[in-house]
Amino acid sequence: MLGAKKTRFLSTALLVASGLAFGGGGAQATQYVQNGDFTNLTNGPGQFSDWYFPPGGTPVPGGLNWTPTSIAGWSYDGYGYAMNVADQAVSGFAGPATFSLWDAANGGANSWNGLAAHGGNFVGFDTALGYPTDISQTISGLTPGQQYSLGYSYAFAQQAGFTDPTYQSWTVNISDSNGNTAYNTYTGANLPAAGFSGWTDVTASFTATSSSETLSFNGGFDGAGAPPFALLSNVSLNDLAAPGPAPSNGPAALFGLAAIVAYLRRNRSLTAT
Repeated sequence: MLGAKKTRFLSTALLVASGLAFGGGGAQATQYVQNGDFTNLTNGPGQFSDWYFPPGGTPVPGGLNWTPTSIAGWSYDGYGYAMNVADQAVSGFAGPATFSLWDAANGGANSWNGLAAHGGNFVGFDTALGYPTDISQTISGLTPGQQYSLGYSYAFAQQAGFTDPTYQSWTVNISDSNGNTAYNTYTGANLPAAGFSGWTDVTASFTATSSSETLSFNGGFDGAGAPPFALLSNVSLNDLAAPGPAPSNGPAALFGLAAIVAYLRRNRSLTAT
């Protein structure tokens, strides 16, 4: 019967051999998107653009004595909000705690719990203004010709207090500074008054055309109803799955297994004598 020291030796040797045979091929995937859950905000949830509506209703940037929040890592234009819970009113150009979206808790015609798809915050744009409505981030460190995985969640909703059916959309694009497009897709939805589309999770692969690409989300509207909101959450961009174990691990694993066999044979011969 093997002693405690011999048992520990065999256990360790087997673990090393197993690790060499089956490990070493799963490098951690790199996360290229910064602040993809929109939780890094300078002024907490609230309006993140400086657009406001003076008398007459025409939206213009700047001009009010009010400080919008900023979303670290992202560039944006248009009238939008960063939110944690849809029915918890946040501040904007109209004053403190003046903006919210319909969900189940405030009488919306939907069962939404008001949260982002997978935790964190979400952003929402009013797409009906006829002005640029976009949020984007420049992604660096890519390898041209290599495949990557883009992930995000989107939804459509309506500002609380309004009761028109709405239509809103997102166009998602990845392109380089020379205009080469690596990824482009469009999706839209009609909503009933006070409705919510539900979150849709998207995972898509693309091939980088440059070491630096711009990931952009552009909101759209077809003129039906107001105010429609296009929502976005949980954005990520990673390397595709790393390959399996490198072939060079094979000889090392065989060497480890051979050492175990030799040890067992030696131990058996010593026991026999």
